[in-house]
Amino acid sequence: MPILYLIFAIFAITPIFGAELTEKEIEGFQPTFLLPIDVTKQPINLKVTVPKGYKPLQALDAFSKREQVMVEYIPQNDNENNWSEIITVNKFIGQKISAKTFAAMVKIQMMSAAKGIKLIADISSKDKNIEEAYFLMRYRNQQKQEIIGAKYFSGTFDAAGVQYTIRLKPDLSEEAAIKKIDDFFKNNVQLIGQ
Repeated sequence: MPILYLIFAIFAITPIFGAELTEKEIEGFQPTFLLPIDVTKQPINLKVTVPKGYKPLQALDAFSKREQVMVEYIPQNDNENNWSEIITVNKFIGQKISAKTFAAMVKIQMMSAAKGIKLIADISSKDKNIEEAYFLMRYRNQQKQEIIGAKYFSGTFDAAGVQYTIRLKPDLSEEAAIKKIDDFFKNNVQLIGQ
């Protein structure tokens, strides 16, 4: 089974001759991931573009390895212990996990750790060989209100998806956060090859 996934971010942010990139250079960079969903007939990939102004929490060269299934991004001025938003990109190459199964596992894990859970949307579908699962949930975690949108796709062998979590604050309503999550998926996450 051919494995096709490109991480444009590795080449774009890897310094030449060991030089460090400045924060300004990182802020202007917009990494794009192309992850396999179905390679059995016509290749279908998930294209995920992380908006400008976000930084990775994990080393991107590790994400290029098959064993590393996740990379997370937070706004440039946030830190890993106090973030306002987090984008998580997941890939499961050759693991034969369905989008619906993985989304259910994420929901169960969150429900066991969070309080005040409200499932706003929970949709799954299958079109030809591609399964899609999406959910939107509000909950309280570590004394903070959060809203997560998660969208996963799977084919016969591979699965990939994205989670976008926003911590609510006084100047950001639940409705505004939901709109921001919807806009993110509309503008930054798409299937290619269908």
